[in-house]
Amino acid sequence: MQKLFLALFFLELNVACGQQLIFRGYPLDTISIFGSAGYYHFDEKGTTTGREDVYVIAFDNQFKYYKVVDCKRNRILNTIHPDTSIIETKHFYRQAGKQIPTILLDNLCSALNSKMTHPIFSSLFIQEQDFFSLVDKKHILEVAKRYKEDWQFKRRYSSREENKILYKGCQNIDTFNLFLTSRFDTSGYVMVTDVWDEINISIKTANQCHSFEGKYPNPFRQPWYEHSLEGNTITILNLDINRALVSILPDKFYRKDSIAFPELIKTYIKWYLQRRDIISYLE
Repeated sequence: MQKLFLALFFLELNVACGQQLIFRGYPLDTISIFGSAGYYHFDEKGTTTGREDVYVIAFDNQFKYYKVVDCKRNRILNTIHPDTSIIETKHFYRQAGKQIPTILLDNLCSALNSKMTHPIFSSLFIQEQDFFSLVDKKHILEVAKRYKEDWQFKRRYSSREENKILYKGCQNIDTFNLFLTSRFDTSGYVMVTDVWDEINISIKTANQCHSFEGKYPNPFRQPWYEHSLEGNTITILNLDINRALVSILPDKFYRKDSIAFPELIKTYIKWYLQRRDIISYLE
């Protein structure tokens, strides 16, 4: 028993620290993650304002593990008339130096390297009770209220039995699987000009830098896009990317909520209410 305990201990230690990871044939030096959002004001000055969080993880060659080397928040103010660019930076020193288990980074790299996979509920590593707790009456009404359609659930407009049937339909895993197989558009790159809301990943190896982007208006930031140095864009549909990022990033990282499982469920509820003609597709 003692030998087994020691073996497990050293296995966990190796997973947490371990050797330098290999990404596409080369040692992985740095992973930088950016969460940002902002918009163009359409005013006389041509003002753009935004916010960006930066989380940088690098391999420590001396101690042989990955650690946080920078964690900062930038507030952005740009104008065209006059041509100005102001960035206010705040560093979060409590994160700097934090050791990141190698297995978490390896999960992210593996997901980014995966071919396109259309998700189903069983592949999400989510317990049924967690799913049901997010699609209950309370959460359904919250989404309906966001679009000012919660009045349709009131007794004057809908009976208790009708509401019960609607709630139960949303709590059906087969319906959720239908959403997963039909909701994500992988046909091309989405272009938005006056606003941005995205999470970007930069992976630096010994020979080059790989760039990945998850952006609005794609639901749950899926699919992700890989931008090659040749100017090509590769589409990656893999919800494991989000799961890996959520396990790495600190709780207050900007726009982390947009890639967490509850956000996917909010998108699903909206999709379901649209199918039931509760919410307009124009919303």
